[in-house]
Amino acid sequence: MGLLKIAGADANQFLQGQITCDLNELQSNQTVTGAYCDRKGRVLSNFHVILHEDTYWLLMPNAMLTATHDALKKYALMSKVSINIDRDLALIGMTAPPTTTPGGVLFTALIPNNRHIIAVPTLQLQALWEILTRSHPPIGHATWAYGDILARLAYVQPATSLRFLPQMLGLNQFNAVSFNKGCYLGQEIIARAEHRGKVKKTLQVINIKQRINVGESIPEIPANTVINCTETPSGWQTLVVMQSP
Repeated sequence: MGLLKIAGADANQFLQGQITCDLNELQSNQTVTGAYCDRKGRVLSNFHVILHEDTYWLLMPNAMLTATHDALKKYALMSKVSINIDRDLALIGMTAPPTTTPGGVLFTALIPNNRHIIAVPTLQLQALWEILTRSHPPIGHATWAYGDILARLAYVQPATSLRFLPQMLGLNQFNAVSFNKGCYLGQEIIARAEHRGKVKKTLQVINIKQRINVGESIPEIPANTVINCTETPSGWQTLVVMQSP
């Protein structure tokens, strides 16, 4: 995961007109889930928005940072806003909050499924890691990915970008889509699909016997796309967009 940093006098107004969630519900050091869509309502990327000291940070897969940065940048020419991929911060994810907040931490953020993200300057990462792992044993990426699947957090990757409406990824379940805040890219199509009940694909969790790559399909199931897949003792736990039952 990585961070896209949006700052400046117009940061709130600019983002409100671009992404799906309502930033007016966001308070300092809290998070809200959202997405950036194209004009057809298809999700280019999705993320958690963190507000810290009047700066917005979009937490998303590293593979989506450049595409999101470039897309937002096109609409920022007339706004007092800066948009930058932050390479100076490192992230640590925790399934329980730290008992104390060590020095040097820029911010901590609570994301769905009661998990915590700690942002720290890269130069201080090793020292913080040594402190935290004394009381919190490392669990590894596969276990974290399994938590994403259990929470039905469907992060878009390059292989799945611009293929789904937010509702197909279950983002409305995280209040990531506002139908009341006003216009943003793709808003009209997203709202029409919601009110007319035309969303025929939904997110499902399926256990399969072998790994299927993100963006590919499970052969035995019609019209499906794998969003995430991680190994467990009982098989491969998989997050899939598929036809509604």
